Amino acid sequence: MRLGPCHLFATQFEVFEVDKAIKVCKAPRLYDKLVPLVRQVVDEHGLGAVFIMAHPGIRNKILARFELERQAALAASAAGKKPAASTGSTTASVPMPVFFGMEELQELLRLPVSGGSKGGVGGKASGGRGPGAAAGVGLSVSLLSMVEQEVCRAAAVFLGTPTSSMSVSVAQERLAGGGPAASTQLVL
Repeated sequence: MRLGPCHLFATQFEVFEVDKAIKVCKAPRLYDKLVPLVRQVVDEHGLGAVFIMAHPGIRNKILARFELERQAALAASAAGKKPAASTGSTTASVPMPVFFGMEELQELLRLPVSGGSKGGVGGKASGGRGPGAAAGVGLSVSLLSMVEQEVCRAAAVFLGTPTSSMSVSVAQERLAGGGPAASTQLVL
């Protein structure tokens, strides 16, 4: 699976620069707005965990952004200061995200991960046990994406972006299934 220009940008930047993101991304401010939006949803709905559907190649950038926000909240708390608006009220309101990865998909299907240095991304499984192996299902980012979409469809709350066709599909599935509109939001 080939990465689009925004995903490619997200895998390569050392320091996020919105001016560069504007040139290649439909939602260039998503990276800066992600943690405050998630924090707001966590606080409003009393959530204990946050699942983020993201391409495996950019998850480390997302984790780094969440960690930066947590460290800023910790520093403000240690100094007896109120955290900056972007970091929230407490470190507890800046949860570290949970991802569903190729390893979890492998376990779910009981398939061996192939692809070596790519961590199984895009590889085709051979051999193995379980229903996936019997059906000839190979591990791929596309299959991982389908599983992630189902997790998002069934979640208590869904926060997506209207520039993502996957987010729009998840929102439509949630609403078509009778889910409350208030728990399904497309932002940015």
